[in-house]
Amino acid sequence: DEKEEEKEIEKAVEVTELKDEKEETKEVKQGCFEGDTTWEPLNMFVSATPGEVEPGKVFQAMKELEPTKEKDMHACQKRCKAQLGCLHFSYWRADGLCHLSDVYATRHTNRPGFVAGSATCSQEIDMPYMAP
Repeated sequence: DEKEEEKEIEKAVEVTELKDEKEETKEVKQGCFEGDTTWEPLNMFVSATPGEVEPGKVFQAMKELEPTKEKDMHACQKRCKAQLGCLHFSYWRADGLCHLSDVYATRHTNRPGFVAGSATCSQEIDMPYMAP
């Protein structure tokens, strides 16, 4: 029966999603990633006038600093590691958007659906400048 097949497919999808969530949760608990957390502002930006940082250079907002769709939190972290100035990322699991944050970002908890972390797993999530 067609309805029974649809139910079987729905059940299989639910089981797969549950497995994925469990694997992701396991990784989040290992310390490399932090669930329900963001670094805000979500998107880093460059705000410099010509010559302010390096003489003769013109700084413009770069497209790479806008959120991009990534496969998973690992890909988002990899993007952060490759982006000059990125220290943290916030990955929105619902639609795969990857947000990159710089030294000016602050950590925010109680953000259901997000996973956040540092550019590399060897970095501490609570950066030294966050200390009181």
